[in-house]
Amino acid sequence: MTDPVACPFCYGAPLTHENAHIPRPDIQARIRTNAETHSRVVLFGERRIGKSSLPALALGQAPVLPLLTIDLREIASVSDYVDRCRRVLQSCPFKPTKLTVQSLWKDFTEAVKSISAPGFSVEFRHEPPDFEDFHRVMESFDLLGKSIPNLTIVFDEFQDVRRLEPKSIAKSFIARLRDAIQRHRNTAYIFTGSHSAELSTIFLSHSSSFYQQAIPCNVRNFSTAEYVRFLSEQFALGRRSLAPELASSFLSVAGAIPNDVQHLAYHVWSLSVAGRPVTPQIIKRALRQLLDDQEQRLSLRLSYTSQLQTRLLYALAGIHSGSARYQTRNFVQSVGAVSRQSVAQAVAALAKDEREEDDPALVVREGVVSFRDRWLHLGLLRRILRQPSVLPLHGISQPPAPVEPSLAEYLGIIFLEIHGQTVVTAQTELKKTTPSE
Repeated sequence: MTDPVACPFCYGAPLTHENAHIPRPDIQARIRTNAETHSRVVLFGERRIGKSSLPALALGQAPVLPLLTIDLREIASVSDYVDRCRRVLQSCPFKPTKLTVQSLWKDFTEAVKSISAPGFSVEFRHEPPDFEDFHRVMESFDLLGKSIPNLTIVFDEFQDVRRLEPKSIAKSFIARLRDAIQRHRNTAYIFTGSHSAELSTIFLSHSSSFYQQAIPCNVRNFSTAEYVRFLSEQFALGRRSLAPELASSFLSVAGAIPNDVQHLAYHVWSLSVAGRPVTPQIIKRALRQLLDDQEQRLSLRLSYTSQLQTRLLYALAGIHSGSARYQTRNFVQSVGAVSRQSVAQAVAALAKDEREEDDPALVVREGVVSFRDRWLHLGLLRRILRQPSVLPLHGISQPPAPVEPSLAEYLGIIFLEIHGQTVVTAQTELKKTTPSE
């Protein structure tokens, strides 16, 4: 039977207004108002919750409003910023509509082509670098705003501008960026980032150049009821029935993260058939397929971690359910480390991994370390089930942390009652034959 509807779920790429997504009418309305009033908004929220997709989703609805996005992730220098902006401007799909600026635009596009973006040395500490090309780029944003109605420019991963070296360059760059942007009366700006604490320092700290320069907007997670309704409606479009209890199970498996829910839903859709209901077996197969997709990446990551780092990742997945206060005696013991300092160094390396710039393994917040990627956590947990010897538990006084029954069922985890609490078996039962997936 031919599938009447193409899969609406996005996998491995940011959402667009054409992809299935749970509407955020309040935030989307604010983004459109921000564009129409040429204002500035900063989007706060957890990673993978949809911040980067929101501007495209909000402005892509009819009537479509123009949008340019500058990715500042891992920005290395002022010249790097200039080069990224230059590439976006050269491919700009919008052209000036006002005759008074068309000639200026022609002159500008020629000037953009000639921007050399010289490599400003990070060792050059006595004088600030030449910001001539920087100012030329910023003037272009102002020019576009004057000629293209309701233009919005998004700076994604904006908090990374604070990491420019030396610190004097970062401070000068941020101040000049603020000075330029606040003079742009016809261009709207949106700032997003996955590090809320650093964004708060930029926009909410009295000592920051960007203090009160953008309206804070919190991108919250969705409620269970919103998720269930969204998933049921989307699957119904493809003549697939998804019971509410099974829709709720998506949250146990995917961790209630919008990006991860999209990925799991993509695989469930691909394994289901129009005209038939989605079953628990299909969700299990979808999870296995998704983790199989991640297996190569997981193998690559483990190929360059040290022995201590590998033990840390396995212990965090199998004993601590993916999150723990990492400098406690129990955590150090479960990792099998000789000192808290060595654990702290291993955590720091995995939280800032040069080989995985876009997605380091761990995130640390207020003394708690956790996996940044739900599928890395579950992939490691599945490996432990297959090969219990990778997680030696000798000398550990506490049993493994509880795992939600529904997630445990999908992963094929055996249960035992210990001290009146259902927990994952990791010492005795894992020595038995693990149920087939």
